[in-house]
Amino acid sequence: MKNRMKFCLSLSLLLNSCIALGIENTGSMSDAIKSGNLEKVRMFLEQKTDNIKWLPDDASTPPLHLAAKEGRYEISKELLDRGAPVNELKYISISRGYMSALDEAIFNGNINIVRLLIEKGSSIDKLHRSHWGALSTAHHRLKQMGAESVWRYEQIKEIIRILEQEKEKRRHKNIKSALKRN
Repeated sequence: MKNRMKFCLSLSLLLNSCIALGIENTGSMSDAIKSGNLEKVRMFLEQKTDNIKWLPDDASTPPLHLAAKEGRYEISKELLDRGAPVNELKYISISRGYMSALDEAIFNGNINIVRLLIEKGSSIDKLHRSHWGALSTAHHRLKQMGAESVWRYEQIKEIIRILEQEKEKRRHKNIKSALKRN
């Protein structure tokens, strides 16, 4: 309840600021992300820099999830550089459960965003009891695809390869850390 009140107050302040600046027809953050308008996204970000989880679209999709889903690399990078939570989960549906921004990028075959999110520390493991984890998401998407698109199929296979390499790299790092402690 407290967060919802903060959000409503923040949104009200943002709208009033836009009106005062003469930019009342600015659309929404989600419109800016979907259209790939980085400057408009930056304008929204300038208005609200204390918490990057805000300004979800009408379906309460966090901005990073939407940018990852839409394949907006530069916008994803901007959001991450400004502190967007890389492992935030959003409930999608009973069949898909919770998804992270990484899952959205995987599900939509956005390889460069997958790489970016991994580089920024996105978890590739299960984060919640209703969250599959990145590799499971990729394997599930591959099974769903069938002959839908050879190109997309190859993208998902490449994503699986990237995730498996990252998992192995992190496993070795954990082993080295454990050995140093002993």
